[in-house]
Amino acid sequence: ERAARILHSFGGAGTGVAAHILHSPVAHDEWRVSVLANAGRAALTSGSTDDAVAFLERALLEMREDDSRRHELLMDAARANLAAGEPTVAVAHWREALALVRDSGARSRILANLGNALFEAGDSVAAEAAYAQGISELTAARIATTEPIYRELVARGQSVPPSLPPNPTIHARAD
Repeated sequence: ERAARILHSFGGAGTGVAAHILHSPVAHDEWRVSVLANAGRAALTSGSTDDAVAFLERALLEMREDDSRRHELLMDAARANLAAGEPTVAVAHWREALALVRDSGARSRILANLGNALFEAGDSVAAEAAYAQGISELTAARIATTEPIYRELVARGQSVPPSLPPNPTIHARAD
């Protein structure tokens, strides 16, 4: 903690400061959330998915549960986990973010991403349901079917391969 603050006071930023925070106890400090979130987003942008996951997951631990920006951090952590090949963790973050958001446009965007993560996790039935829920919420909010998010949800829902039962065993008839 002290090393992070000293580095920051001398103009240090990014991963160097965030790395020191990772090695300190959780303190639920807004400054830490900001440093970790910014470092995580930068790492994700640069393709350093492992660093992005570490920083963003720690930022979630530091952030208060009732913080009004929690859904944004959850979405960033979901993207990082998906990029790092952890779709199950991404799904959990997308679902938590969805529970925190009321705006139909934002919810539909989250549902599209949730569907993508579910599909990558191998659950095409749940992915299709997420896309359908997004379409349903947009329809209920009277969002025009010409809007890009509406079209995206429809296209994704139609592109999910149908859930077929495993190939039935063919029993040859012995005559």
